[in-house]
Amino acid sequence: MEIENAIREMFGKFTAARAALDGHAMAELYSEDAEYISAYGPRVKGRSNLEQMWSGVTGQPKRTIHSINVLTPDMAEMRVLAEFADPSEQLEETFLLVREDGEWKIRVHQARNANQFRLYA
Repeated sequence: MEIENAIREMFGKFTAARAALDGHAMAELYSEDAEYISAYGPRVKGRSNLEQMWSGVTGQPKRTIHSINVLTPDMAEMRVLAEFADPSEQLEETFLLVREDGEWKIRVHQARNANQFRLYA
């Protein structure tokens, strides 16, 4: 439960930075060699590229954690639903998280169009 709480705390920082449109704060939550796999475009690799990407993103989704699966003490998978104002833009997201220097970081962040793939009932 302690690991899940730490992951929820990290994800709270992610959603707060996203709401503030703070690309730098969002990028700091990713590992240096992280990767974002978009539902609509190319992959983005590396923290500096992620900062540029997140600095230009608009919209205010509501994100709900559906599950946290602790795989090892230093690795976890989190599944999230991102709900936008436009129902056609709903995303199902999977985060592969790793603990680096005692802090949870996003290693892989994959988004899929929720209207094409249903992970959550």
